[in-house]
Amino acid sequence: SNWALACRACNLPKSDAVDETDPVTDERVSLFNPREQKWDDHFELRGLPPTRVEGKTPHGRATVERLRMNTPLQLAARAQWVELGIFP
Repeated sequence: SNWALACRACNLPKSDAVDETDPVTDERVSLFNPREQKWDDHFELRGLPPTRVEGKTPHGRATVERLRMNTPLQLAARAQWVELGIFP
C-alpha cells in the first residue's frame, strides 16, 4: 500500500531529494508527492509523439526539472509507450 510507480530514469536523478527550485518563480518548493497529490493537478502532456511532460504548478515544474522528465531518452521511451497503448 506504500508503493508508488517510478521508473528508473526518473528515480535516479531524484535520489533522496524532497525539494527543488521552480524554474519559473525561482522559489524552492517540495517535489510532487504521488501519495498525497493528484498528477493531473500538477502536470500536463504536450505533443504526440514525443509527448513532453510539462509542469502546471511550481511543484510540477520543479519535479520535471529534478527528475529530468523530458530528456531525449525519456521522450523516445514515452513515444514507444504511446505506440504500445500503455501511455497515457
